[in-house]
Amino acid sequence: SSIPSSNSHVVPQSRPARTTAGRHCRFTTARAQELATLASLVTWNYPFPESSCCAFHASLSEYQKTLARMRGMQCVHGFMPKWAAQCSMCGTLCMWPSSTPDGEMAPCGACRRQAVQRIRRALTL
Repeated sequence: SSIPSSNSHVVPQSRPARTTAGRHCRFTTARAQELATLASLVTWNYPFPESSCCAFHASLSEYQKTLARMRGMQCVHGFMPKWAAQCSMCGTLCMWPSSTPDGEMAPCGACRRQAVQRIRRALTL
């Protein structure tokens, strides 16, 4: 089955003062965010109501319910992505694969390109 595509892949040019990975990292593309969300959703068992047109949209309904519950949670001030590398193509943050020598590119788990680079700069908010 094919994965639906969004038209919202443009990364904003202006950068906010704070980002979760620091100003030196690029933003994760909308497509990479969608793929990461879909990778999570395909691991869920959820209700598939008769009123739902397909399993994809039923999963998104469950995802929306989950997000609504999580938005109501207390702030987690220490919440930060765990990362040591970033894909230069799609912006996905990841851990550096120990099997990859420094200075070389590693394959990206999201876009599958050989474009993951180790991040050496300190995290700055």
